[in-house]
Amino acid sequence: FLSRSPPSGSGGGGGGDRARRRQAALATAKDRNATLEAVVAAADTLEEDGMHLTPQDCTVLIAALGRRRLSDRALAVLDLMEQRGMPPNLFHFNAAISACEAVADWEKAIALLDKMRQCWLHTPDQISFNAAISACSKGGQWQTALQLLCDMIPIGVPPNVVSFSSAIDACGRAGEWAQALCLLSIMPQLGIMPNAFSFNSAVSACGRQGCWELAIALLERMESMYIWPDVFTYSGTIKACGRAGRWQKAMALLDRMWMLGVLPDAVAYGAAISACEKGGEWVAALRVLDEMHQFRVSPDVVCFSAAISACEKGERYDCALDLLDFMLLSGGVAPNAFSFNAAISACERGGRWEQALR
Repeated sequence: FLSRSPPSGSGGGGGGDRARRRQAALATAKDRNATLEAVVAAADTLEEDGMHLTPQDCTVLIAALGRRRLSDRALAVLDLMEQRGMPPNLFHFNAAISACEAVADWEKAIALLDKMRQCWLHTPDQISFNAAISACSKGGQWQTALQLLCDMIPIGVPPNVVSFSSAIDACGRAGEWAQALCLLSIMPQLGIMPNAFSFNSAVSACGRQGCWELAIALLERMESMYIWPDVFTYSGTIKACGRAGRWQKAMALLDRMWMLGVLPDAVAYGAAISACEKGGEWVAALRVLDEMHQFRVSPDVVCFSAAISACEKGERYDCALDLLDFMLLSGGVAPNAFSFNAAISACERGGRWEQALR
């Protein structure tokens, strides 16, 4: 009787304690509200020598580290698995690629994808490619993103709406509007219906290049397909109009948002104010700023700076200084170099050099 091993969980050995610590660490890793420090501590616990880990535990750990943007630590779990004789599977690779995608580390995402393709046991799936394409998008590698999209079909992985949308987003971020629109037009031909993200990415591409007519055409096409434009669609379209100097169109789109029940945010308002600034329409810019206050939308430094610049172009140094003073006294939004430079230019235009030196 005295030689019997203590019952499981009785505290008579280290195994029961390790099991409890493992469960507690896994619970922390799964908790999306856990702090960064808590997740790192949980990872330290799970990676201890002698800690029994299952493949499912490793998936949980890699995903948790990825959500906290600890991509290198997540990739280290893959190495640890191999050291312990536990070959990573598709789920582990996908979680690791997603971790790289979160921090725009496209090179490591591609390396993981290549490693999967070299091993016949781990053929990449849509999740693998989509995460890698998104990583390329965030990393500014639009050509690599397109190449990955083209690589999918030959190995039997059909692209889906996420694949195309991520590739369109990559083109949009690079300002390659023609490529973005080409991808958007191909989707229906392959039986893939674009969604709001697909269109928004294409609109954003047009917005970056000031292709306002194309942006408006995309918005109208969305409505014809019963894909309702959201605040991102309108913000991109307003930005396109602003860059092309079509401030009236930008203001009309802002009014249209309210009519359709799409509430403008600071980005949409900022794009409208910037459109007015480019057109030298200081009165319209201040009206938009006033509307933001009326509807309790807090202006950011972009909104204020664009409004100050609009006043400078309209030779209203007094309004420009009032806005700058409000920024300084309210304490809510700190002026940046552009804010000060615009105010100084306004004083210079008005022959008020003494105000510019204060």
